[in-house]
Amino acid sequence: MADQAADIEMAMGPPPAPPKRGGLFGGGLKLELGGKKPEAGTPAAEFQSMGQEVNNVSRRLRLLEDRTQNLRQKVQLTDQNMLDNQRKLLTEIKTNADDIAEMKHQIQEVENKIVMLIKELRMCANKEDVDIMSKYLEFWQPQTFVTREQVEKIIQEMLHNYTQ
Repeated sequence: MADQAADIEMAMGPPPAPPKRGGLFGGGLKLELGGKKPEAGTPAAEFQSMGQEVNNVSRRLRLLEDRTQNLRQKVQLTDQNMLDNQRKLLTEIKTNADDIAEMKHQIQEVENKIVMLIKELRMCANKEDVDIMSKYLEFWQPQTFVTREQVEKIIQEMLHNYTQ
């Protein structure tokens, strides 16, 4: 037990001296229970010194327990903050992934529409084809063509004129 007390004392350093109190008559209040101090080497003196050591060790133990409790609270708070930040980051990552997936879908739709437009444009006549068609139209002059009804009407008129 003495070795542990010495180890703790070495780790903690010497205990702080109690503050000196000045009383009305300069000495402060001194209480000695039991009257005299026990003589050194007697069992009472050893008991008293052991009691002081126990008190010092208890006081140091309480300080260490308080420090440990404070450190635990700080660690718990840090852990909680880390968990909160992790949840926020995961939510943001999921939102970003959803946005990226939606953008990819929209890009794919645009690409499909562009491909369809290109196919339709390929089916349209080019300038050379239009020029060739216009030459044929000028050559044939379809505005002078007669319709079937007009031909039948002309035939009927001719037959009617011929029979009369």
